[in-house]
Amino acid sequence: WVMDRLELLAGDNGVILYSTEPGIKGIRDTNWYALERETFERLERIFIAQGQNFHRCLRNVCEELPFGSVVLMRHFHGNIMDKEGMVHSFEPRMEVAMEAMQGRCNAMIEPEGDFPVFPNQFLNAGCKIGLIGGTDHYRKGANHYCLTGFWVREVSAEGVWEALRNGFTIAMSDAKIALTSYLCDQPMGNTVIMDNPSEVRIRLNAACGRPIRRATLIRDGKLLPWIEIGRKVTNSDLVDPEPETGRHWYVPTVEVNTAYGPDSPG
Repeated sequence: WVMDRLELLAGDNGVILYSTEPGIKGIRDTNWYALERETFERLERIFIAQGQNFHRCLRNVCEELPFGSVVLMRHFHGNIMDKEGMVHSFEPRMEVAMEAMQGRCNAMIEPEGDFPVFPNQFLNAGCKIGLIGGTDHYRKGANHYCLTGFWVREVSAEGVWEALRNGFTIAMSDAKIALTSYLCDQPMGNTVIMDNPSEVRIRLNAACGRPIRRATLIRDGKLLPWIEIGRKVTNSDLVDPEPETGRHWYVPTVEVNTAYGPDSPG
């Protein structure tokens, strides 16, 4: 009945994905998504059959459901796992995106206690993921309206699914921000190989209904210096002036009054 009602309310102009957040021991705070309703119903039966064992559920999904028909998107995991265990639990066949924290574990504010800045530990370990909007049960601060923007070929469930799987997403908080960024003509979300560059220059294109205050790069979890914007539309270069040799990940980020939005990492 619930899904029938959802499809009715969505009408012809709505885009529907099917999702659940089962309380599976060892990997709670994870949303499972399916593109097709039939796949989602089979997924729910797997959860019922396998109980709370994440590894059995995952194996059963990989064996019984078509490749690419189900994706996982984690939000903050608290201290359920140690840092090493969290990274080792990553499933590259299905984990295509994670929430960009807009509360306690936000890279732009001071960490609280022993909570890791999420999902830095996965990015630092080389996991290729996009970002979606979300909070981490930030009860000590104001609630934030967390949104996800999708760059799609077509406005359809299939178009959104393709964007999710390829990292063409924007994680936003409290405002709608149109954001694209490019490195060596490649959109963020891709991998780019550079031969001993003297700098890394990422082209940022952003627009918002409110003035954009400033923009920066998050490199390997660290904030680089901000550049001031002060207007609703910007085409700016974000620069890492002295990149060290080796692998790095970058998240272009803009800040609006009471809001901000990071692009997916590249």
